[in-house]
Amino acid sequence: MKKLLLLPFLFLIFISCDKKDNTTVDNNIHENNYPKLYIDDSIRNLCFNTHSYWIYQDSASHYMDCTYIVQTRFGFYDVYFGLGNYFSMEYYSMDFWGHPENNNSKFILRIEDTRTILNPKFYGTGAIGPVLFWVNYSTTIIDSLKVSNTVFYKVQVSPVGDTDYYTVANYGVIRKRIHAASGVQIRNLIRWKIVK
Repeated sequence: MKKLLLLPFLFLIFISCDKKDNTTVDNNIHENNYPKLYIDDSIRNLCFNTHSYWIYQDSASHYMDCTYIVQTRFGFYDVYFGLGNYFSMEYYSMDFWGHPENNNSKFILRIEDTRTILNPKFYGTGAIGPVLFWVNYSTTIIDSLKVSNTVFYKVQVSPVGDTDYYTVANYGVIRKRIHAASGVQIRNLIRWKIVK
């Protein structure tokens, strides 16, 4: 008899331990007949999921810094290109927490069309902001670069403000070169976990 009473109790514990997923779909999805502009296949490999993280280390001071994804959003939004031309633009947005370098602050990477935008601002119907990665755009490409103990290939370098971001497909940012008043600081990727 005790075993029969224990069974429903165990079942309740089992179903209450369901883990919540922080991946959501924005309410910006519109059902319309506008032509769709999808994320370029060559940049889709930078769409990471929650629980992905990157740990960086300063090459001189050995100071550690980490960045991790806490939420993702994706869908389509309407964008106007002028002369009566509307499109539905696909996007994938990742919310990050940076610790401790960024004073535990949150920042956003948004992928759409052929670019990755840092902390986008929205004006009218489009997202604009500094671009970390841009497909087929004239930025510096390095054939190979050794960071820590790993050699990365086809590294794209994008200057944004006082920082040069070194980005690689399937890995994200592998190096940050910060131009500070005290000199150049280099933060190299030393550990990571990628969730797709």
